[in-house]
Amino acid sequence: MTESITRYFLRLQIQVDIVSGGLTCPPVTRAFLESYTIQAERGKYVADEDINKIKPHTDFYFGSINTEEMKDLLVNFYKAHIRIASAEADYQFIEHARGLPMYSVHLHEAKAGAGT
Repeated sequence: MTESITRYFLRLQIQVDIVSGGLTCPPVTRAFLESYTIQAERGKYVADEDINKIKPHTDFYFGSINTEEMKDLLVNFYKAHIRIASAEADYQFIEHARGLPMYSVHLHEAKAGAGT
């Protein structure tokens, strides 16, 4: 139980990092990751379901899925996860997010010290 809660909160934190721009993510990868988010939160895809009804109203979704092409791609990714349980979807989200170039990198401004 604790492990699944930890995965859930880690997924939420990664989503916040992507939405805030702290973690850069190409649009296709965003659609792929978001499909895992929807699978984790909504369960399996129901045929002919409208993408706007699939996504609950929350700030944690990526927002870059705004063209019909990207929505179609998202739905196709989501359909492919039909046999994946919610906990497994969280796990897969994290595993794929770990492959992003700046994952777990936090940049900080540095100043030269006195006397240099």
